[in-house]
Amino acid sequence: MKKLYLFFTTTMCLSVFFISYFDFSYGSQPKNEYKRAPASASSLEKDIDKVYMEVSNPDIFNEKNCVPYLTEITDFLLVKGSQTYLPQSKDDYAVLLERSHKIVQKIFYLRLKLRERFIDMSSEKDVDKQCVNLVRKSFRYARFLEEFITEIGVKTIAANKSTHLFDAQDFSDTKYQLYLNPKYEELEFMSGDILMVRASSFVSATIARIGDEDGQFSHAAMIYVDGGVPYVIESLIESGVGIMALSEWRKSHHVRTVLFRSQDHGLASRAAEKLYEVSKERVANKKPVPYDFTMNTQEHSEIFCAEIIQWAFDMVTDGKSLIPRYETEFQLFAKHPFLKQLTIDVSKTFSPNDLEVEPTIELVAEWRNFEGTRLRRVQDVVLTSMMSWMSDKNYILKGTSRSFTMTNIAWVGRKLFGFKKDQIPPNMPYGFLKTFMKLEKVSNTLETYLSDLEEEFFEKTGYSMDYATMLIVMEKLRIEDCRTFQIREQEWEDSLHSGELVPALSRKSLFHHMFNTKNSKCE
Repeated sequence: MKKLYLFFTTTMCLSVFFISYFDFSYGSQPKNEYKRAPASASSLEKDIDKVYMEVSNPDIFNEKNCVPYLTEITDFLLVKGSQTYLPQSKDDYAVLLERSHKIVQKIFYLRLKLRERFIDMSSEKDVDKQCVNLVRKSFRYARFLEEFITEIGVKTIAANKSTHLFDAQDFSDTKYQLYLNPKYEELEFMSGDILMVRASSFVSATIARIGDEDGQFSHAAMIYVDGGVPYVIESLIESGVGIMALSEWRKSHHVRTVLFRSQDHGLASRAAEKLYEVSKERVANKKPVPYDFTMNTQEHSEIFCAEIIQWAFDMVTDGKSLIPRYETEFQLFAKHPFLKQLTIDVSKTFSPNDLEVEPTIELVAEWRNFEGTRLRRVQDVVLTSMMSWMSDKNYILKGTSRSFTMTNIAWVGRKLFGFKKDQIPPNMPYGFLKTFMKLEKVSNTLETYLSDLEEEFFEKTGYSMDYATMLIVMEKLRIEDCRTFQIREQEWEDSLHSGELVPALSRKSLFHHMFNTKNSKCE
């Protein structure tokens, strides 16, 4: 029964995404307030094919109607989808078990087609920023659905213990993990290829969610093939720019990894060769280019992860900065101290997520480790909620006495005794370390809360909590915890004014004591 419920929820969301096209015109208000008969998984592939054809047609999807077209898709899918469709058929479940891989593959192909059309739209001039962000959002929601439905399918098939479903190495060619662009017959790596990655750490989740538009990736790197051996050149917080054989790099246990290829193979190959030569020499002399904590792309004395791609191309184009076309902006934090606390003092930068909408490269293959995707959704919701509270509600990180103490112990220990030198590089700003220690404490607290709640939800219903519901849960928690915090603060204040020691106060807030919310309201 649990598996049946799992299937119902996923089919519900997927059906919303595609069947909604039958009932309203783009740019207009949906008819009947989305109240339709339940959809079946049996018709799902036909609906996917229909949408694929619509996205392929410039008369239906183009720059002029990009915003209303994608707005109706994404808003309906995220906000109303889980409340609208709930198929109640065992036949649907049977269809999913038989066709889940094919359904997910078709969604992947739809993403490829949407990306191809977006590149066509960008060929003559830059596309409107609102359209760009909606394309990003569409990719994110589609990927979420691909992962959600795959998790259901593979859990069922996993009952056969002899079936090898997962391989933790990036780009392993197991059926449910690797999807290849049909333009390519097989997966191979070339000099100049670009990697876009989502790791599993809290830092990765923060980087993926720090811009004005959320993303699902936190790291980028470039490949160079030397003597037939592919190498990955990347910049890490701990060590700066370094080189690692791809065979070893694949063991890093990432959650998502995407391979891109430049449309100008010759230029990309020269850029990768130059990057490899410079990086190899610096590493050999034990002077690797340090990590850039400021995320400033205007100069390259220090390099952050995505900047390494730009640096490579700049070295062979006299600094013309051919990439990225559409940068990540930080307008939501323009009047908030968060970015400056991290020592980020720029209004826009090159985020790994910008590669998704980069017109000069093509998506070759995408790989995922489905043993980590479910927890990453929880992590993403937590960071998205926290960023929203800070940017929209003026929540300011305050931390705790413990986080303050641990930060200073780590900082002084690193400076005087080389403590944690493999994690804290010499050029890491104190503000960066202090802010991330504060952020990590809040994030871990909320992640534990939401993970436990999601697991409880799963046990009761038989299916995972959807993304929109988790966002609602986090906002409800914020309001309740804010009230708890205010009651306790008022009790302390009353106690001080009365001069009487209160033996027992109301319970402590879960996380509000880690924020300065004096200028914020609970509602």
